[in-house]
Parts: sequence; C-alpha cells; structure tokens
Amino acid sequence: FAARNWGTLDRLVPTGLGIATAAASVLGDGVLTSVSKALNSVSGGWVPVWNNYMPTGAKSAHFEVATNASSPAPAAAELPPVEAIYLMACPARTMGPARGDEGAGGRSVPQVLRSLADKADVDLKLMPNATSLCCGLAFSSRGLQAAAESKGDEMVDALVKATDNGRIPVVCDTSPCMAHIQMSAMAKSPSMQFLEPVEFTQRILAPRLDFSNPRNEPVAIHVPCSSKKLGKEAAFGDLVSKCCNGTAPVSSGIPCCGMAGDRGLRYPQLTASSLQHLKLPDNIKDGYSTSRTCEISLSNHSGKHFRSVLYLVDEVTTPKKSSSASA
Repeated sequence: FAARNWGTLDRLVPTGLGIATAAASVLGDGVLTSVSKALNSVSGGWVPVWNNYMPTGAKSAHFEVATNASSPAPAAAELPPVEAIYLMACPARTMGPARGDEGAGGRSVPQVLRSLADKADVDLKLMPNATSLCCGLAFSSRGLQAAAESKGDEMVDALVKATDNGRIPVVCDTSPCMAHIQMSAMAKSPSMQFLEPVEFTQRILAPRLDFSNPRNEPVAIHVPCSSKKLGKEAAFGDLVSKCCNGTAPVSSGIPCCGMAGDRGLRYPQLTASSLQHLKLPDNIKDGYSTSRTCEISLSNHSGKHFRSVLYLVDEVTTPKKSSSASA
C-alpha cells in the first residue's frame, strides 16, 4: 500500500510532523515521548519514538522539472555552464530542521540547495513526479524487499530518462539514499554519474563560489556509514575545514550512529547503544553530516544540533566574482 501511494504519504509527513511539533510545544516533549513509546510498543516497533530533536515538517523549494530539451543556466564567473538532476531524497523533502535549531533558519535542505544552486548559477532540475519516487531504502530497512525493489526500479527508470541515459549528473542531498540507489542504477546505466553532497559541493559548487564568510570556530562532523564506504571521509573534513577558515573539524568519533535508515527512530536502543560514548567539547556549538536521520540521533545524544553540511556551505559562501568585476 505504501509503495503504491508514496506520493500521498510523502505529502502527509510534513503535515504530521508539524502537528506533532505543535503538540510538543503545548504539551511538552515528555508527554509525546511517553505516548509514542506506548504506540511503538503496541505497533511492534513501527511507530517512531519522539525525542526533543525530532524534525519539523520540511518547507518546499521550487525547482523546474527536467525535460530532454533542458538547457543549462548561464555560466558563472566565466566557467562553463553546468546542469544536474536533483534527486531530492524523502528525508530531506519531508523532514525540516528540529524545533529550536536557530542555525538552520527554519529552512529545509531543498531550500538550502536551491540557494546554493542560485548562487553558483547551476541549473538544477527535478525529475517528473519527483515526490512520488523513493530509492527503496525506507522499505528495505523494514525488511520489505519486494516493495524496496519496486520503488528502486521505478526510481532508476526515471533517472535514466531524466539524465539522458547518464549524460547529466545526479546530485542527491542524502548520502545513504544515494548509495542505495547507485548500486541499482549503475547496473542499468553504467555511465550514470552520482554526486553526494560533499562531492557535489567540491566538484560543481566550490569553483563557482567564494568562501568569503568563513567561521572562525570549529564545528563537529559525523561522516555517515554510506559516505565512508564511498571514501568521502577526507573530502568531508577538507570541505568543512575550508568553511571554518582552515580550522579542522571535530569528529564525532563514532563509527556508526546506529540509525540504520530510520530503524533508530523505531528502536531507540540501537542509537542509545551506538552513541553512549558520544561527547563533544563544550566549545562545539553544532555539527554537520549528510543524512537527516543520522542527524536526529546525533543531536539527541549530544545535545547539540546536527544538520546537513549544505547549511554550512551556504552560510559561508557568496557568488564568485567574475574576473572582469575584480579587475
């Protein structure tokens, strides 16, 4: 049922999170935690357990829909034009920042990526029916393999068409989702190019941006398991260091946060065990990752807000000045 009606469910999640957030503001997080624990027990682990860092409903961002006749945006700072297909992952398009996360400014990850694409003059487009698509990880983490394969195949077919059989690169805002769909997509279209947030920033955005407002303080980072498997640990650290005036980031020191998709929300003992030794220095105000669900568990167990690294990049960058303007 969920796989067949994913678009409808996708639209309902932000509303549900908004209602839950409003209830927590009125009744208190403790009440919602107690109620959700009871529902979690009765449902056999299908209902997530509420915590103080649960997300608000994500706000939408406008992107044009890709067609075979799509044309790239004008070049930024005399660089060649770039176009990309935006694979907007389900967690990013449904889960906004946590209540009280002032560093996020109330914006969702798609809104932040929209800001970065505009600053860098990158032509970023969605696939048709994007909100009805899912990589299948949400079903796979629940053991629903038939539904996972069905949604994954649907996503791959849409990507092949939208990317002109791999000619146009794909950027995904969530590392685990990208890693999951990449395996299926490469079997059908070996030429397809996938970029997770860090690689997209370094390869496409950074040459078109000035890191003119760097932070002068360290921040924490947590590299998701999927990014580690993709070999992005060093690149993640380098990018964050560039955003912080050369200051090296503080690693979470945790091999795995225990979230495993969204299982950690439904079985909180997983994250409690994995993150029992998580302790960040007092001078660290916030942290960054590339997985919205991982960020929830890291925030909950550290007491500091974790959010997508794209927020940090957007905070410290401005459009690159052209050579003629700087001459």
